[in-house]
Amino acid sequence: MCLAIGLTLARQDKDRSHFKKKDLSFSHHKPLPMDKKFLKFCSNNTLAQAYLTQILSIISAFQANSSYNSILKSQLTNFITYLQDTKNQGLLNTDCEAFIKGLKAAKKADKEAERAQKNLIKTIEKQIKQVGRDITNEKGFDELDS
Repeated sequence: MCLAIGLTLARQDKDRSHFKKKDLSFSHHKPLPMDKKFLKFCSNNTLAQAYLTQILSIISAFQANSSYNSILKSQLTNFITYLQDTKNQGLLNTDCEAFIKGLKAAKKADKEAERAQKNLIKTIEKQIKQVGRDITNEKGFDELDS
């Protein structure tokens, strides 16, 4: 279909060879506008910087508390590492859309790690229950399995 359109355009331009040759590439077009889902955050650099500053402050406060810090390490490692990386912080000023995409990728990686951890926990629990079944000829210990 693209070939047919290209041939049709070429045929239409044949009689206008004295005109400037058409550049059919799209390099002369303006870059696409920023994705709408990033527009609100990226359009106001002051708010974006305030967000980053406040999030880093909250993370720092949680890291100072050992109970919260252990959860941060096990659940939000990629998110925190991404935000604390000065190169990524610089992206907020130079390429806000890339900053957001990177932040979302970090969050996604944390979610995937959490799912993997939950699967490992299920495997451990299953094996522990199996010990009771093995030594009681598949009856198990109801009071221990719940």
